[in-house]
Amino acid sequence: MIAPIKPRRRAVILGGSRETGLCPLANCLPRLAFPLANRPMLYHQMAFLRRHGVHEVGVSCASERQHEIGSLEGVVQELSLPVHWFVDDGLVGSGGCLRPLRGFTGDEDFLVLQGGLLLEHLDLGRLWERHRMSRSVATMVITPRGAEPDPDDVELAGDEQFRAVHSIDEYGRQSRHQFGGVCLFSSRVFDFLGDDPEAYLDLRQQLLPALLEGGEAVHLYRHGQRILSVDRPESYMNAHRALLLSGNGTLTAAVARLRRIQPEVWAAPGARVDRTATVLGPVVLGAGSEIEADAKVIGPASLGDGARVGAGAVVRDSVVWAGVHIEPGAHVRYCIVTDRARIPAHHAADRQVVLRSDVATTQSRAMNLLATFEPARHDPVVIRTPRRLRQVNGGARGWLYRRAKRGLDLFGALAGLVLFGPAMLCIAWVIKRDSDGPALFAQTRIGSRGRPFRMLKFRTMVNDAERQQAQLREHNETDGPMFKLSSDPRVTRVGHWLRRTSVDELPQFVNVLRGEMSLVGPRPLSARESRCASRWRDLRGRVKPGMTGLWQVNGRSDGRFRDWIREDLAYVRRRSLWLDLWILWRTVTAVLTRRGAM
Repeated sequence: MIAPIKPRRRAVILGGSRETGLCPLANCLPRLAFPLANRPMLYHQMAFLRRHGVHEVGVSCASERQHEIGSLEGVVQELSLPVHWFVDDGLVGSGGCLRPLRGFTGDEDFLVLQGGLLLEHLDLGRLWERHRMSRSVATMVITPRGAEPDPDDVELAGDEQFRAVHSIDEYGRQSRHQFGGVCLFSSRVFDFLGDDPEAYLDLRQQLLPALLEGGEAVHLYRHGQRILSVDRPESYMNAHRALLLSGNGTLTAAVARLRRIQPEVWAAPGARVDRTATVLGPVVLGAGSEIEADAKVIGPASLGDGARVGAGAVVRDSVVWAGVHIEPGAHVRYCIVTDRARIPAHHAADRQVVLRSDVATTQSRAMNLLATFEPARHDPVVIRTPRRLRQVNGGARGWLYRRAKRGLDLFGALAGLVLFGPAMLCIAWVIKRDSDGPALFAQTRIGSRGRPFRMLKFRTMVNDAERQQAQLREHNETDGPMFKLSSDPRVTRVGHWLRRTSVDELPQFVNVLRGEMSLVGPRPLSARESRCASRWRDLRGRVKPGMTGLWQVNGRSDGRFRDWIREDLAYVRRRSLWLDLWILWRTVTAVLTRRGAM
């Protein structure tokens, strides 16, 4: 009797672009290249997949990081696991990244996992069997909630089926489960991805609900332990410590080719430890690293290739990347020190992320960033900007920009209310006469640092417009979470004129006076839009939302969701008073020409 041929198991790792949650670390390396025990995260994930019977791996990464991630190919070749590289521009969403994979996956089921997951305890064999028995188009791994929960709440239908994903901020509640970052799909999922290769599609917020609307079942696989996800500096530290302290199979694979020089101390070729130095494991030493006389390295810790710990220096419970120089007498405790950074002699670094001087960050194009983080009760860490960073970040220049921007906002909002006040009263009266309902429309939007506020606009639609949107969604003319119709039947007669002239935005001068908005800034997100843009939400949240911005003056309603995100992030990175004045001038011309208005 001929045994049946087992299907080849394939897995896809979503590498992503510059993850804002990891800022400033993601400006140094992509997340898949982050060293754990001196091996990149991609190596650990692929070693886990190979042990669980995966035959081929696809890695999807943004074009801006293609060279950085592609350079890892030589590192993972020793695993003898075929790797296929797929490139996207990083702005198509976690679901949109799956479109180019149809040729790779064929007609077989395939696993999708987020980059940066430490998956040591997940049983892929049971997951694959559960998916095969359920015959569903998707099986989603859920885990218990942790002290730092995922921002989305997974709603269940019974014990094994997925119903919806809700925002905790919006609903004010939490379930006992959160998304584990792993999904198993059948090939039928490609029928729900759409044909437009540039359309934005979020896996959790758009793809999974689309499967349910299409009559497909989405099953759940309960994993009893939390899956460590490297999505912030503190979680990276926790993953590194967990790996070194566990002594599990992943660590064994990482240090297999290293020599053991002391109990729980492994060294790559060329590593040198002075006989008067003290090294207490678990510690991993990279090739060519050096620990000089009377220095102390106390684990869990790792030194990257070529790292040097000077005489009398102390390194404790830290991750030191390649080429780092810790000068004599310095103390490094609970720190992440990135490639080629330098700790000055006799300097004490405690719970800090240290970047080399040529790394561009969102606060400054090039500066020596030293951002502290303070641990809370249960591992979660809050990134804070210390006084030293504020001084490096422009000092008086940064202070002047913030004050000048707020002064411009106050002057512009007051002038706008005085200049357009009589006209606004007339517009409110016309709206009331034209259709039933209030003259003003207030909607909850997400402001700076994630704080919700009520954004004001003149009402341009019928009173129950939000209820009717579900019936019109199939006619949506844009992608992502946005909803746009060039001939929206919900818009009133007066509303058409208000939208064409952008006069409906004038009540937001009140939001500017309250300090909830600025004249210039990223477009304020609704809760639903914010959930779909989670990868960029933290970066956008560094500044106040604005009445106008780069997206409005460069395209306004004509642009795609990806264009909106790209323009908003460009503003956050380049913001200055001159840029604000230029955008205000362009806004006036855009409104007068009605370019892109809807």
